[in-house]
Amino acid sequence: MRQFCGIFMTKLKEYERRHPILIIIWSVLITALLVAGVMVGVSFRHNTAKEDEYIVFNNKYIEKELQQILKKDKITQEDLDSLRTIDIEDNQEITEIADLAKCKKLTQLTIKNCKLNDISAIEGLNELQVLDLSGNEIKDITALSKCYSLTELTLTNNQISDISPIYGLEKIQKLVIQQNNIGNIQEGIEKMKSLTFLDLSKNRLVNINQLAKIEQLNFLYASSNMLSETPELEGLTNLILLDLGNNAFSELGYLGNLEQLEELDIYSNHLEDFDVLKSCPNIKRLNISYNEYSGVNGIEQCPDLEFLSMKGTKITDISVLENLHNFNTIYLDNDFDRSQIDFMIGNFKNGDEKTKQYLLDKQYNLND
Repeated sequence: MRQFCGIFMTKLKEYERRHPILIIIWSVLITALLVAGVMVGVSFRHNTAKEDEYIVFNNKYIEKELQQILKKDKITQEDLDSLRTIDIEDNQEITEIADLAKCKKLTQLTIKNCKLNDISAIEGLNELQVLDLSGNEIKDITALSKCYSLTELTLTNNQISDISPIYGLEKIQKLVIQQNNIGNIQEGIEKMKSLTFLDLSKNRLVNINQLAKIEQLNFLYASSNMLSETPELEGLTNLILLDLGNNAFSELGYLGNLEQLEELDIYSNHLEDFDVLKSCPNIKRLNISYNEYSGVNGIEQCPDLEFLSMKGTKITDISVLENLHNFNTIYLDNDFDRSQIDFMIGNFKNGDEKTKQYLLDKQYNLND
């Protein structure tokens, strides 16, 4: 055998000397085989590494939501880093969101109408700007205290009683925290230097005087609370809208110098006079429905008034409104004597359906 191999190699070398091109062909073939082997090895190692990169989620419900958002069955950290917005709604299986702590680049997060009660994972989402956690079971919002990039925060319909952990979030412009268990506003809320929109409706507030320190505030909603004493809002010189409806006011006096105020909602209280209008002579919209008013004398303090809702009151005479040259919108009870609003013909903008039909008929003589 050894002799045979020797004879074969001798003849092969002799053949190669006669045909040198064969050496080149052999070299190319061997090189190609080596390169192919290396590529297969690299590809195998790459695929194996990628398998190792897939995220293992602790919460299968969060995993399923992210799979739907990303349209992928298997998710990598690179996928999570690409996410800027997550919107999860109406999933009653979600009580915690620890897996979302991996989504470091999020700027907008919505988790609404779930069973969420643990939001500790949000603490590390430093780029979050807009957060909506409405309709959950949240009691503690301490985890939000370091979300310094937040500009909008909505926490409607939870079980929150203390909002002081978010006082240090100086970039928040809009805060909606209605329908919770907030009984008082602690000192320090003035630290929220960018806050211009605040909705505290449907809580248990008995006093909102602390809010007077938020000088830049433009919109304040405090309806459906337990307010009964005139709030001291002297510092709110930039306020445009104030909603104090559905509280327990039997009288409402001077609120402060609110010269910028354009809309005042004091519906569903027990009010009889217009002393409150001394605070806001420039209002354009006034809602006094469902109070104890028997007349509108005093309303002439607001010469720029355009809108009046007075349903559910004892008012029968509105002749004083004829002197308000910008007045164009009124909402009345069905049995109100609408002959008193003939002065609005030609200047009417909006109102209840019966009022609209009455003025339309009058203007075009449709009843003749």
